Amino acid sequence: MSEVMSVPQFTLDDYENHFADRHLLHHVVAKWAKVRPDEPAILSADVDQVVTWSDFDHLTMALACEMLRMGFAKGDFLVTLLPMSVDHVIVIIEYSCFKKGD
Repeated sequence: MSEVMSVPQFTLDDYENHFADRHLLHHVVAKWAKVRPDEPAILSADVDQVVTWSDFDHLTMALACEMLRMGFAKGDFLVTLLPMSVDHVIVIIEYSCFKKGD
């Protein structure tokens, strides 16, 4: 006989007060960079590369700043052509774009 899984229920108040440091995806990166800076955030098995939470946070912040310097603004489109690799995740333009649009 299968058990019924209980799914926790959260309110908007919970989200805004108890999870405020994790509202946005890049806030999760920043949170773990503070809590566990030297722990692995990204592992690449094919090239034996490890990126810590601190490095991940710093690299995406640097790229976000460079994108702002280059004139990118919220709503602009940015296209990349990179293989799915640690470098692409870091260049993650996604995380960097999230940071600059915050």
